[in-house]
Amino acid sequence: MGLQLLDWLPVLVAAGVVALAQLKVRERAQTAALFLSAGAGLEVVWSLAQRFVLRRGAVASGDELDLPLSWTLGPLMHAAAVGCVVWGLVQLADALFPRGQRGLPALLRSVPEESPNKFLLGFVGFFALAGIFSSMGRAMPVALAGGALAVVAVLVGSFFLQKHGGSVAMWVLERRPDLVVWVYVHQLKVINRQTGMTSVHWSTKLGLSNGVLVTMPGFGADQSQTFAAGVAEHCPGITVGFSPENAARFNSQPASMRGGARAP
Repeated sequence: MGLQLLDWLPVLVAAGVVALAQLKVRERAQTAALFLSAGAGLEVVWSLAQRFVLRRGAVASGDELDLPLSWTLGPLMHAAAVGCVVWGLVQLADALFPRGQRGLPALLRSVPEESPNKFLLGFVGFFALAGIFSSMGRAMPVALAGGALAVVAVLVGSFFLQKHGGSVAMWVLERRPDLVVWVYVHQLKVINRQTGMTSVHWSTKLGLSNGVLVTMPGFGADQSQTFAAGVAEHCPGITVGFSPENAARFNSQPASMRGGARAP
């Protein structure tokens, strides 16, 4: 009984998301509720189709192998469902925290948006590939085709989200600049042990009042400095620059960083 209930848990969770979207989210953001319901609904429909249509069809035909249709469409359906839910959450965040009426200063507008988050793409891609290879069996070619479609869907969705949603740093600056309490330019040197070559990576760090550090990757020192100056102009009274004292203060009492202290 416990195993059967656990087997139905994804369907129950997805149905709960649909109910939550329609009862709570819809009154605040209809578009967000639509995408959340669509994503969770895809999971419900796919799970029911596997149990009562595809699986019964395989048993009736005497085919004990996993159905090629399930192998091909499964990863793609999951990717589409996750994409709808993520975009629904983005729409909900936009509705709850709209862009401020005062625009960003020229220094921030002059900095190009960062490229898609490589860590996020790698993280999602790892689990997508892990799911493909862990479920591969006698239907390997079909599984690889379905997995490839899922990976393409994830990548396209990530680029779409990056293009329309922008970076986390820009999202905070446009909608919740009051959360920013600290900004500084960060330089990371990476030494290749095999070649001995050193590469330098620049970024701008935004410290938030909840203790979270947000990174805005830069293409060089000048761009990172420009972005940091724009943040200081857009969020007056925040702490500017890095020092051990500022780091200790941020770790202990991040909200106090709005005192406007500057590193020497």
